[in-house]
Amino acid sequence: MKYQFIKEHRKEFAVRTMCRVLEISVSSFYEWIQRLKTTLCRVIAAPSARDLLIYGKKW
Repeated sequence: MKYQFIKEHRKEFAVRTMCRVLEISVSSFYEWIQRLKTTLCRVIAAPSARDLLIYGKKW
């Protein structure tokens, strides 16, 4: 995926340049990054199945 490529290489190349070459907007790349962070936060914050079995409820 184009976004993943940019994420993996953004320390080597400018994000703006990679977006131009790959024909995507810079803002769409940063929106994708934000969605990744939001998803990751939800996964980390979600109670595990083990917690639900032990405590029987969400925190």
